[in-house]
Amino acid sequence: MIAASTTAIWLVVGLVAGLLDYAFAAGFGLVASMALSGVLGYDPRSVAGAAACAQIVSATPMLIMHHRVGNISNTTSTGHRDVRVFVVVFALSSTLSALALSSMVTRLPRNIVLLAYSSLLATLAPLLYYTATTSHASMVKRRRGGHVAMLLGALAGAYKALIGGGYSAVVVVAQRMMGIDLRSAIALTPLIKLPAFGVVALTYWLSGHIDPVATTVLTAGAVVSTPLAAHMLHRARAPVLIKLLAIMVSVVALARLARLVLAST
Repeated sequence: MIAASTTAIWLVVGLVAGLLDYAFAAGFGLVASMALSGVLGYDPRSVAGAAACAQIVSATPMLIMHHRVGNISNTTSTGHRDVRVFVVVFALSSTLSALALSSMVTRLPRNIVLLAYSSLLATLAPLLYYTATTSHASMVKRRRGGHVAMLLGALAGAYKALIGGGYSAVVVVAQRMMGIDLRSAIALTPLIKLPAFGVVALTYWLSGHIDPVATTVLTAGAVVSTPLAAHMLHRARAPVLIKLLAIMVSVVALARLARLVLAST
């Protein structure tokens, strides 16, 4: 159970992570992981489980808010009117990946988990950079299809299971490759997250890595962030969103470097 003195920190982390993820796809679990595992020293498995629970609970109110303010488009730039096939393929792939990896890491020693956490986190940098700097038209032209959704889904599940974050960046890239506009891609991400996050949360709960109090506080922060996050996404124009994502890449890169140094000491 977390100490009373750290309750406010978990609440603020949930609020900030919710705003950055639900408005700009910076990654709820990634932000929470860097703050709680990287700075405060909590086990990455505990943070990953708590972050998954927080996003499961906040996904529905977030989707409702995104729909109300008009962030979700019914069409894509390539003419497809139904993205359900993409959602199913990506969700299934990421869920299986998350189940396999989270089941494996619950049996590993903490030092091995920290090493794997740092290594996998480092691989997220190129993907985040690609997300922030590649135009939508270029994304759609280069590649799209079910195989892309499947491969990126597996990668997203791996990120979620071990890092606790990075899922949002991958799912936004995959959606943009399928022709979905950036604003809609960010808004739809909470829906696509649910199956994989449910697996991660259940696995870590069964293994005893989830603290109920910490998870509740983090979840409260995430839920509180949803109205403001929806309006932030709606008011920002697409070029501005890409610039904001580029800023997030720089922040994540610096935080990742600090995390790697901490893990090696």
